[in-house]
Amino acid sequence: MTGAPWLVEWNDTTSVDKLWDTIVAHDADDSIITGGTNGDNDKIKSHIGLAGGHAYTIIGYHVLSNGVKLLKLRNPWGVETFTGPWSDSSALWTEALKAEVNLKPNSEDGFFYISLEDYYSSTFGTFINYDVEGMGHDYFLMLNDDLSTNEDDWAFHCVGACSMNTMVITSEID
Repeated sequence: MTGAPWLVEWNDTTSVDKLWDTIVAHDADDSIITGGTNGDNDKIKSHIGLAGGHAYTIIGYHVLSNGVKLLKLRNPWGVETFTGPWSDSSALWTEALKAEVNLKPNSEDGFFYISLEDYYSSTFGTFINYDVEGMGHDYFLMLNDDLSTNEDDWAFHCVGACSMNTMVITSEID
């Protein structure tokens, strides 16, 4: 999504607790975190109103005073269709719990809270796109390059005007 280094926590190979720890750690380092919902058709909604085969951004997390772990998600479509527990209209919200997360119900903003367990069961993976601030990225141009060394399909990237070169960097340190 960003061209930055990334990792994926697949739900079928991680526990709900490890997923929570990953989200908390990467939220703290300003990574962009998204989750992909189960299904392959965004016109079909799950039993709790999430679009199938769709991506939601994880904006943050909260542990309520009653111990419930919530994720704050945003639908990039800017609308909220989530109807499960902890949705804006859920009866689980007391005035005190609403105050803990500064909840301002608005079905037109795309933001909503979902329990960690419902998120985990409704998604197939969580994608961490690292914050690239302070990272470097560079390219180089090789003058007088022998263009006849193009390898198979690689040339389409520069329409036959460059060749692929491999640079191997080794280190005596792991």
